[in-house]
Amino acid sequence: MSSVELNRLENSDYDASQMYGNYKVVWESGEGNGVIVRRVSDDAVVLKLKDPGAKRYLAKALVLNDAVYVVDSPNYDELEEAPSRLFRYDLKSKTREEIAPPPGESWTKWGSLLTEAHGSIWWLVDRRGQDEEKNTSCLVKIDDTESALWYCPKSKNLSFIKNSDNGVSVLTLPEDQSEDSCSEQFEISIDGENIRRIGSGDPCMSYTGFSIAGWDVWHELSKDEPGYLAESVIYADGPNGERLQFDLAVSNSLTSCRGAVFWLTRAEESETEKRGDHLIRWVPGEKNTTVIAVSEPSAAAGGLKCANGYLTWGKIVTDRDPPLEINYYIDLN
Repeated sequence: MSSVELNRLENSDYDASQMYGNYKVVWESGEGNGVIVRRVSDDAVVLKLKDPGAKRYLAKALVLNDAVYVVDSPNYDELEEAPSRLFRYDLKSKTREEIAPPPGESWTKWGSLLTEAHGSIWWLVDRRGQDEEKNTSCLVKIDDTESALWYCPKSKNLSFIKNSDNGVSVLTLPEDQSEDSCSEQFEISIDGENIRRIGSGDPCMSYTGFSIAGWDVWHELSKDEPGYLAESVIYADGPNGERLQFDLAVSNSLTSCRGAVFWLTRAEESETEKRGDHLIRWVPGEKNTTVIAVSEPSAAAGGLKCANGYLTWGKIVTDRDPPLEINYYIDLN
């Protein structure tokens, strides 16, 4: 499995570039940050957008068939600005339509959570409670330009939507979050009728995860350091009562692609040697994992995601000024 360079950016923190097969999404950095969608067959630019202004930015651009869904969100330090907006650009007709949230709702301020799964787009709406410290959210399913509420748990915040075998999985958090909050991962079926918890681990320590080929795979946080989110152990429960435990991984790096599971591990440094981060592959049912890519010791890996059998990952080279972000893809088809 070889990694092919997708793009490189100086002084960027997007990690949102992605290969889709027929199209690729790349980001510009510097003055006039923005996003470019290129057709892979001839590398032609089919869409080019600039950031919307000083207090807002383009948080996500996600390709589905011949359309790209683009999120315009408030900057992290301007979250009291107007809510996020979602647009659908048809890459063939060159038309744009804004997608409204379900009636009476507002799109979440976290634009990067927009996800594709099972041929639909999934995102969240935020609901602010009377107490400003207590907010809740709902999962929304989007088909073309129509949005519909799909899952609204009582007194819960949702985050990190993942593609799961039977639908999508979401991380649930209490409305009043704290360092020792109870986090759980649930799978919601495509029709919205069935909801179940992912994995048999500690119900309050599970982080992100999903089901694949009859297995539940998830991150689990440490009871000793519940507020430490940077790294977490990965567990897998099999269909016949199997239970596997893997090493520490970068939290929320778990990704499924073409029937396999992928994640990132941080380098272990010694006094005499620095090592690069590892991109790990595991096939459900197997006991061993495989390292398929390694970053340089001076680079931190991240941005792991999958679309149409193309696994995209990136690294940030930090021993230069400005830092350099390089994104790659691996064709698993």
